[in-house]
Formats: sequence, structure tokens, C-alpha cells
Amino acid sequence: MGKGKKIIMDKFLFRHAIYRANLFLRLAMVCSEAEMEKFEAYLKATIVFYRLSMLRLLKKYEKNKEFESLFSTPKRELIRNAF
Repeated sequence: MGKGKKIIMDKFLFRHAIYRANLFLRLAMVCSEAEMEKFEAYLKATIVFYRLSMLRLLKKYEKNKEFESLFSTPKRELIRNAF
């Protein structure tokens, strides 16, 4: 990947699923007790985006022998069937 492409990727980092998962988790953590509905919505969004990022990692690295234990069959099924 060239330098120009790296700068463009950094500029759009906020579009990555793991970034969005962390964003929604931070939003959930600052909710007060009176904002329970917002908390639940943010927490659900965190789970959705985290699962998406894990599915992308699974697709990218599942054939890599170094990651074989990380993506063993039970863990793979857990990631795919989280909802």
C-alpha cells in the first residue's frame, strides 16, 4: 500500500466496524440510570459492530495457520451466531 493510500485510510478510520463498536461502547458507558433505553441501544450497536469486525477478521485470517486456534470451530460458530 502506497503512502497516499495510507493517508486516505487513516482519514476514514471512523468508518471501520471496530472503531464504531468502540464509539458506541463509550457512549453507553456515559449514560445515566435515567437513560436506560439509550444505554441498551448503544450496547446493541456495540455488539453488532463488534460482531461485524470479527466476521471480517475471520474471513481474512481463517486460512492462516497462526490464527487457527483463535478461530477454532466452536469460536467461529459463536461469532457467526451471536444474534
